[in-house]
Order: sequence, then structure tokens, then C-alpha cells
Amino acid sequence: MYYDMNHMLTDYYYPEAWEIRATEQWPVETDMYLNFYFLGGLPLVSLYLILVSSVYSYAQKNNSLGAWVAALLMLIYMISHLRGSLYNHTDFYLYPYIFIIFFMLRKFPLSTAK
Repeated sequence: MYYDMNHMLTDYYYPEAWEIRATEQWPVETDMYLNFYFLGGLPLVSLYLILVSSVYSYAQKNNSLGAWVAALLMLIYMISHLRGSLYNHTDFYLYPYIFIIFFMLRKFPLSTAK
């Protein structure tokens, strides 16, 4: 009946909003508590942030188009996660595409014209 946590919690805590199928956005801490009892989710978030920061630092160091595209896409997905859902189904099929983009465009440097 529910597609994600936002639907369930809106129905439970704000039934008048759910009657018209409106949802409340719940913070990521709620999702971490419900799925991992909060403390279990902290290592997962830490690993994800380390991965994003390492791709970003690689992009800064090598200045390749593929690394910058991968770093920016991962940053956008991180913001999406922090908006209210750690379990984002798009990640399962988009991260392989990000890796393919990175791999195909890694040899193309961005110009450093001064």
C-alpha cells in the first residue's frame, strides 16, 4: 500500500493529508532510526560520504571530465538521500551508469585556459 516511508508516516501521523494523497517529507534521521535503529545507519552514511569525497578529490586532482561528471551526479544523489530516503531504488541501476560514464570520459581533461 505504501511506496516509501513518507507515505506510511504521513498516513499514520497526518491522516488528513494522506486522504488527498499528499505526503510529508521526513528527515533522514527518521529513516535511519526505522531501518537501522539510527546507530547502525551511521557507518553506512559515513561510507557513502567517504566514497563521494574520494571521487570528488580524484576529480580535483586529475581534472578529467568523467570524474567531474561522476562527482556531480553522486553529489546530487547524496542530496536526494539527505532529503528523506536512504533507500533510493534509483541507485541500484544508476551507479553502474555513473561508473560507465566515468570510465568512458576519464581520459578527457577539462581545459585549464588562463
